[in-house]
Amino acid sequence: MSNVTSGTYLAGVDLAEFNVADTTSLTHIIITLNIVFMTLVSIVAVLRIFIRICVVHAAGLDDYLMVLAAVFALILSSFFLVGASQGLGKHIWVIMDESGASFLTATKHITQSLYAGYLAYTTAISLTKVSIAASYLRIFPAVRNAHLRRLVIATAALVVTMWFCSIFAIIFECRPVQAAWDWDVPNGNCINILGFFYVAASTNILTDLVLWVAPLSYFWRMNIRAREKALLCLLFSFAGFACVASILRLSQIHDLRAGDLTCRCFQVSKYPQPSNCDQTIPWLRQTGP
Repeated sequence: MSNVTSGTYLAGVDLAEFNVADTTSLTHIIITLNIVFMTLVSIVAVLRIFIRICVVHAAGLDDYLMVLAAVFALILSSFFLVGASQGLGKHIWVIMDESGASFLTATKHITQSLYAGYLAYTTAISLTKVSIAASYLRIFPAVRNAHLRRLVIATAALVVTMWFCSIFAIIFECRPVQAAWDWDVPNGNCINILGFFYVAASTNILTDLVLWVAPLSYFWRMNIRAREKALLCLLFSFAGFACVASILRLSQIHDLRAGDLTCRCFQVSKYPQPSNCDQTIPWLRQTGP
């Protein structure tokens, strides 16, 4: 295997360092996880909007934002499935062997799927967090919760800002734009997108922590029974898994520079970003003001 010398962040990666005898594949895991995920998300989204609109007649901005986030999450999984059909999850040398294609050709279509998938991913995550922020603003009235509301609004503003930055950075990471997935484009030039990924991941961890920790003391002061308060805090503590997932992904971002991109990129993204905060929202609607 020869070095990759294109203008992308993979420049200089030597494929000869890999164990080309390894033919294990993660493709079946990608397909299974995404089908299960798409099924669950679809069921939860439909049930949520049905209950909020048809049963309690109290659908709000947070509900519509969460449904929109679910749509983009489904789009993300769809791109993963498209990538899996093209070899995502397999080692790059296995794909090259099966198709007889060069490294650049073997990764082109998969990289296109990942490129589009990241746009859907950052949109889904941002909409989820803004939806959670909108839920807090509805649950906690301004009279007694001014500090929390200001913090939530500031966090939502940071999320939206990072969303705009992420969309812009991904779309224009290379000149011309198609050089992001077609690494054989003449005179293609790309920024150090991994550096931006570190910044975006760190910001995600910060906003996760704020949305998780900030409301806990306010929940405890709500006018409900002590047992319900304890249950609420326990349920809400599961949002910590989102923070852990973000930290694990941050520690794995350097693997995106690996020559075995078609396999390693899934190992980076395998840590999910569950909307654990949102799982408590239906319960909050019954116990909150």
